[in-house]
Amino acid sequence: MIVWTYKIVEHSSMRPIARVEPKAASFTRILNAVSTGGATFNVRDGHDWLRLTAVWAMIFVAEWDGVPQYAGYVIDSRYSKTKGEITIKTECVRTVFARRLPFAVIGTGSVPEYPDGTLKVDRKTWPAAVREILRRQAQGGDPERWNLPLVLPADATGGVSRTFWNYEFWTIEQMLSELQNAEGGPDLDFDPRWSTAGTLEWVVRVGSPRLSRGRVDWHVDASRSAVTDFDAAWNGQKSFSGVHTIGKGSEKKMPVGKAGAPIMPGGTVFLDGAHPYKEISNLAQLNAQARSDAAAFGQITQQWSFKVEGSGDRGLPAIGDISLGLAAALTFSSDPIFGPSTHLRYVISYSCDMTNIASVEVQDIGPN
Repeated sequence: MIVWTYKIVEHSSMRPIARVEPKAASFTRILNAVSTGGATFNVRDGHDWLRLTAVWAMIFVAEWDGVPQYAGYVIDSRYSKTKGEITIKTECVRTVFARRLPFAVIGTGSVPEYPDGTLKVDRKTWPAAVREILRRQAQGGDPERWNLPLVLPADATGGVSRTFWNYEFWTIEQMLSELQNAEGGPDLDFDPRWSTAGTLEWVVRVGSPRLSRGRVDWHVDASRSAVTDFDAAWNGQKSFSGVHTIGKGSEKKMPVGKAGAPIMPGGTVFLDGAHPYKEISNLAQLNAQARSDAAAFGQITQQWSFKVEGSGDRGLPAIGDISLGLAAALTFSSDPIFGPSTHLRYVISYSCDMTNIASVEVQDIGPN
């Protein structure tokens, strides 16, 4: 029987230093965002818990069948003497990028200090642009404290160019988000794994624009279905039929891009809006950003959520088969809303605890 296993990895070496057995543990993997997790331990289990739960020094790893499904830095640790427990909150490696710039306060090696550090992306593909942004985060600095074990995409020539000026103090997270949200911009995932040397690393997966992680099939209403608690939601709170993008400048000198959203359903009320992009001064780029926003917000969001039994019995998909960017084919034999039908959806999030049940969220595989 496949079970969850849990390990603590130290950041300085990226090697496991303890196998632990939490009283409770869970995580949520999220596409294009920071994945989160948490765990609670019995302090009488005999470990050096002050060391194993040291904030920003330790990483909690959850494995299914020996394969990492989640790895997150300890960002909060709380001890309850009354309960005899210590509880941690964790976040994946992407959380570090909100606290990193393309230069360091104290530079080391090839990592510069301000006022150096303007980062230029010159004629790259989307994956290569992500590589260029992350390259200084993975190499060239202090090997124990700065360098992150990222498996970067390959370098390649393409049509993506950006300049992130040092005086604007862009964080790495802001740069990644700018690429994600651009017209045709890619989905991103940081996928943990063990290296051949037995150390923890994250594979940087970049979509084109969507990730392609294979396909699984679930029959929602079969007699012995693995699917339970199915819900469908239609939400238009962020929807627009047209978008203005407001650039750098003021009054009459302020450039403004715009784009309509032709994919809004017919008969819906007009819903126009404006999004600020004060770091952009180029009108063509503002218009491209408007088209991207119109594609992202110019439709009613349809999101499905459900739970799946993921033991892998009866030839059904196991928890280890679920990943962000996975294509999920959901079949209904008979349903009062969807009738007999099959729908192909895109996995944007999944959550697991210490059981063999996973909670999955999917959306349409639509335009970026």
